[in-house]
Amino acid sequence: MIATLLERKEMPIEVADAVAARRAPRTSRWAVAGVVVAFASFVIWGVLSLATPLPAVIAVVFGLIAKMRIRRNPQRIAGRTWAGIAIVGGFLNLLLLTGLLYFSKAADRERYQYANFG
Repeated sequence: MIATLLERKEMPIEVADAVAARRAPRTSRWAVAGVVVAFASFVIWGVLSLATPLPAVIAVVFGLIAKMRIRRNPQRIAGRTWAGIAIVGGFLNLLLLTGLLYFSKAADRERYQYANFG
């Protein structure tokens, strides 16, 4: 019925816009949540100085779930870029966190060697 009305163009513009909006793909909630968690992981790491990889891992997982759902149903779900941002942000945070922990351990090891054998 709606398709017939759209073809005949007898439907008022407001109703036609509502029908078109209903058919438009919506952004994946998993992708948006992944971006929020990735940003929060940088805030937790940078501002609060809590070196925990959990939010970064959650951001990557959310981004991968979003990519999987978007690939499975591209007509109904959009947000591939958001999912990519979540994945990259999570991996970047993990990389920075790993580097920070590695270099802080190396500095502690160097200080220990100078203190005992210096």
